[in-house]
Amino acid sequence: IDFFDLDEEIIASNCDYLDIETMVKVKGWNYFRELEKNILLGLINNHNKKHMLISLGGGALGDLSLNYINERENIKLIFLSTPFEVCWERIYLEGHRPLVKKGKLEVEKLYKNRLPLYQSAQIYIDVKEQNNISKIDDLLKLANS
Repeated sequence: IDFFDLDEEIIASNCDYLDIETMVKVKGWNYFRELEKNILLGLINNHNKKHMLISLGGGALGDLSLNYINERENIKLIFLSTPFEVCWERIYLEGHRPLVKKGKLEVEKLYKNRLPLYQSAQIYIDVKEQNNISKIDDLLKLANS
């Protein structure tokens, strides 16, 4: 199974920037989201193997991307359900996420607004099960159970 991290693919495709924080600071959110959408759709359309796994950032599931994904029978969206406090701790401790600069309350609003999109995934894995995932095969077993 091929694995792609969408954020890493974005940086690899745009050599002018070493990280997403700098890209967003220089080019803005609209530029980043458009690039993110195009790279996601490109990965989906141009991948020629049977299986792949794409790790998405929190904002990657815009309406267009979600509709596109849901229209295809061969694509399964997996939602790793994680409480906001855990998400906040992860992105805050990473230290280089552009959203952190907006503050915890603003990020929590985004999380709550996006949650219905996340919950529309075909496969839902509760945070309690995430401790059982140490490699892609573990994720696939949970997804297929």
